[in-house]
Amino acid sequence: MVIHFAAITHVDESYTDRVGTIQDNVISTTTLLESIMNRNYKGVKRLVHISTDEVYGDSFDDATPKTENSLPNPTNPYAASKAACEMIIRSYWHSYKLPYVMVRMNNVYGPRQACTKLIPKFTKWALEGKPYPLMGDGLHTRFFTGWQSPGLLSKNHIRRLKNSSVSLIPLDLPSLVKATTA
Repeated sequence: MVIHFAAITHVDESYTDRVGTIQDNVISTTTLLESIMNRNYKGVKRLVHISTDEVYGDSFDDATPKTENSLPNPTNPYAASKAACEMIIRSYWHSYKLPYVMVRMNNVYGPRQACTKLIPKFTKWALEGKPYPLMGDGLHTRFFTGWQSPGLLSKNHIRRLKNSSVSLIPLDLPSLVKATTA
């Protein structure tokens, strides 16, 4: 099994470094796929690709809730690069039968997170007594997923997930690894 986390993760950076975002996300994903192919899948039962809910596009309070069956509608360079990665991985399933699971997570936080991400940044500002900036009218909310969240992906659930997507869920990585290698 291969779990593919490698990617540019800052949406803001993708606006200023569009080509770098494509190279780091799309080209590196394709390079990983080719590496798996060159080994004839040896030891790879499944590719678990960590994607993002950003592939669905902007969500508003009145928007229809997104599910695994919602169509991608990326609205920024980062989201477009992650959607492209998903399409390329799907093409490897259709062309070469490389099994995969897409996990579309959102706002993951935890130890050693980049200090430029929201929770570490706001924590630092709070400790320094600095004000928090509000975006828009300040009424929008965001969801966050702790890296250690209890396993919403049970062993039986992950076994059923083949060549499909899972959206907007906290991910318990140790349980995911156990389930996909069992």
